[in-house]
Amino acid sequence: MANSFAAHFSPRQFIPNSVTHRNIFRWYQRLLQYSPVTIFLKQKNRLLSESSTSQINFPYRNLKYQIKALSSKHGSKRSYHLTELIYYDTLSLAIRSRERGYTETKPRIKDWPSINIEHDELCNKLSSSKDIEILHKGTRFEGPESDIFEQFPVKETIGELEQTSIADVFPYDVSFNDLYILTIEAPVLGDSHEELMRILRASESEFQIFAVRLDLTQQLLLSSFKSSMKPSVQKNVDYKYDDLLEIAKNAKLHSNIDDLIQFFAEQGSTRVALNKAQDSLYLLEK
Repeated sequence: MANSFAAHFSPRQFIPNSVTHRNIFRWYQRLLQYSPVTIFLKQKNRLLSESSTSQINFPYRNLKYQIKALSSKHGSKRSYHLTELIYYDTLSLAIRSRERGYTETKPRIKDWPSINIEHDELCNKLSSSKDIEILHKGTRFEGPESDIFEQFPVKETIGELEQTSIADVFPYDVSFNDLYILTIEAPVLGDSHEELMRILRASESEFQIFAVRLDLTQQLLLSSFKSSMKPSVQKNVDYKYDDLLEIAKNAKLHSNIDDLIQFFAEQGSTRVALNKAQDSLYLLEK
């Protein structure tokens, strides 16, 4: 939780020269390079919720179990993978550096300032989706909001309380979104994803899709999306979902891919954007 909060309030502007951070960065680079479909999920949470104080998120455990069970049906073939998105500032750096031609095979980056100013709609969505808000409870606290954490330090106070009484004692709570990444891997891209869609529909009271990345360089997605886009549409970052449906129709997409796109629309990801290189298509929650 501390790392994800840090990513929100003080996002990294470069990757430190440490093995841990370099490995995280390279993992995101590999994800961008090899995952044809990346689904971003959010789950509403609170600092003093039962799942936070007990450090057991049962809805996430259940979803992860279902995704793992679905993946196991494909044997050793790479299929579906669900993981927490904690360092989304590092993912944003991986996305922006990719626009400059830096990938896992070309990792050495010196020009971080120019990378940080790269405009990318998915990065913008990631930075706004944590949605952290301080919730005041009653009138027990008076004073500047900046003083609240000094007067009621979380770590020290929790250590003195029984777990069940924490939420009752604190005069504030913090609401935020936990973020997750769900990938559909290349070996199963052309398969039916009905079971995955069923799982996500059944979980939508807890988990909402807020963004999807489609890698247009992948075999089934290919560049058919891109070649079917009119130049006027390609230049318009904020074109409509109806345009995407028309593109899908012209591109003669694989029917299972078309079903996925329809599903994402049903879930609210109806704002469409391209990255600068026009090799990734974003479906974003409005």
